[in-house]
Amino acid sequence: MHFDRPFLFDGAFGTYYFSKTGDEAPCELANLTAPQTVLDIHREYAASGCAALKTNTFAANPVSIPDSVRLNEVIAAGWSLAQRAAQENGARVFADIGGICADTAEADYLTVVRHFLELGAQNFLFETLACYQDVQRAVGLIRQSVPDATVIVSFAVSQDGYSRRGLYCRALFDQAESDPQVDAVGLNCSCGPSHMRSLLRALGQRVKPVAAMPNAGYPSSLNGRVFFEDNAGYFAQQLSALYMDGADILGGCCGTTPQHIRCAAAALAAASELRACGVDLITVTDSPLSRTRADSLMTAAKIRREAGIEVMPHISCRDKNHIALRAGLLGAAFEGIGRVLIVTGDPPMQAGTRGSDGVYHLSSYDLIAWIHSMNSEVFADAPFLIGGALNVNAANFDAELARAKKKLSLGASMLFTQPIFSDKAVDHFLRARQELKDCRLFAGILPVAGYKNALFLINEVSGIEIPDNVVRSLEGKTPDEAAAISVAYSAGIMRRVYDAADGFYIMTPLKKVNIVRGLIEEIRRYEQ
Repeated sequence: MHFDRPFLFDGAFGTYYFSKTGDEAPCELANLTAPQTVLDIHREYAASGCAALKTNTFAANPVSIPDSVRLNEVIAAGWSLAQRAAQENGARVFADIGGICADTAEADYLTVVRHFLELGAQNFLFETLACYQDVQRAVGLIRQSVPDATVIVSFAVSQDGYSRRGLYCRALFDQAESDPQVDAVGLNCSCGPSHMRSLLRALGQRVKPVAAMPNAGYPSSLNGRVFFEDNAGYFAQQLSALYMDGADILGGCCGTTPQHIRCAAAALAAASELRACGVDLITVTDSPLSRTRADSLMTAAKIRREAGIEVMPHISCRDKNHIALRAGLLGAAFEGIGRVLIVTGDPPMQAGTRGSDGVYHLSSYDLIAWIHSMNSEVFADAPFLIGGALNVNAANFDAELARAKKKLSLGASMLFTQPIFSDKAVDHFLRARQELKDCRLFAGILPVAGYKNALFLINEVSGIEIPDNVVRSLEGKTPDEAAAISVAYSAGIMRRVYDAADGFYIMTPLKKVNIVRGLIEEIRRYEQ
């Protein structure tokens, strides 16, 4: 079964139904007693932007509803109501079958599946499971009856990754993924989004599509009532981050509402656009040209939370003492930032004024070594990947290579070059690749935005060399013409270093995202 990424489910039914009605009876019975309310909730979710609706049948099973006739009526009504709402918005309907905790679980799952198959169901979600064996026969019955059915199996585990049967999430995933009758495997309920993200990241890349449907967070209690905080914005950011980490199928469990799903749909659309462009990582500079800008670590954390894409802040040694640097790194670790690029920092542009000299308590060498040391102690559970800079435009490239080798010996594992414009810079990059075997080497590409931008870079930014013929070709050109020239020239540079580069570090010129997008499209063409 193919899932369009990201494939978004609706959110919780039971907790949302209770918040609207105060009815403490099982919400599945409302399929018969309050069908209009059930239909309205489905419609709210369908309008929120989700692609799939779950039937209101989570606890519709022989354990919760022993009367077989009544059970059949509840399932049939739940199926009909979800179908009505989905037809109005084009969503797909999944038969929702919740976890059954009983000695008769295997037979009970078969009973519920038979009811749905009689109704014509083709999409099935088994959720909040504690093990896989109990549903295996039911999954087999689905595949036997409807060969092209979609079957998603989702487990509920605590924050430490264990289900109520004492099985670890990795074992649960392995069991379900090994069954060719299962289309996707995931986690739902029990965990908030942050803990679920940590668990899924620890599992690594999986062989089948991954589903992630966390709770809104963790409930609070007030006057004997349990409720979830209104945190739709935060939930959406975390769901977007789960998608960027590799989750294919997303949705919400306990405490989520149509507003959570609406915010998630918007956040996922933004994250999907970044992924569609091929962006893997966003870097954030630290006071370039020694001008005051928003703190790189704080900005990077905001991008990671709100756009759901991984980041790499630059950390400058200039004007920060040991205490400030350590504090910043601790904060970055709290935010889940795992990569940093260490630079000395541009010298102050103002001269001849009191206090204008930069303060350098550490060199880039010192800071790389210090972070590398902290990786084995303070950050042992999640060590930083450390990057350094490589100036391919250096007049004395032998000395620059020696500097690079020292950074690697002190703990850096990746190097990012200054912008490559000239033939000399290309030659230096290729030489660096030959001599620096034990690191990842990223080619820096800075497409110019136009003629004035090119002149500024040549005359105002240290270490930038742009060939005269390129500068002249930009003079008098419209923005669109300049963009086309810039993309073509930069693409030519990328083509020359493509085989030697572990990746490309593209610097956005004057917020001209269209130029960057054009270059990324060129890179993807090389990969085909």
